[in-house]
Amino acid sequence: MAQPGTKPEGTFKLGGGPAIAVGPNVNRALYRKLVSLCKERDIPYQTEVLAGHSGTDAWAVQVSREGGRTALISPPIRYMHSPVETIDLRDTARCAELLAAFCEAYGDES
Repeated sequence: MAQPGTKPEGTFKLGGGPAIAVGPNVNRALYRKLVSLCKERDIPYQTEVLAGHSGTDAWAVQVSREGGRTALISPPIRYMHSPVETIDLRDTARCAELLAAFCEAYGDES
């Protein structure tokens, strides 16, 4: 269920796992690798479709100098930038687990 004042397609379920972004400012291979790792390790995840700017530094990294491949993982949050910002600690732990798995996998490919 979406929080009041939001559309269901613009929110993510607390406790539903990391939101992994896909869109023109996200490298498709990195997105697929993150999803693959979630499936391999039974980490629940949600897909965040970004039609444009993410509000993060991902775009700046992507276009800086020679450019860089970017991916974006976010824990679902309610009431962002307010005194009652709310997260599910399981989502934070799952984001950390996914990032660690990605680093391990990336090290194997180098």
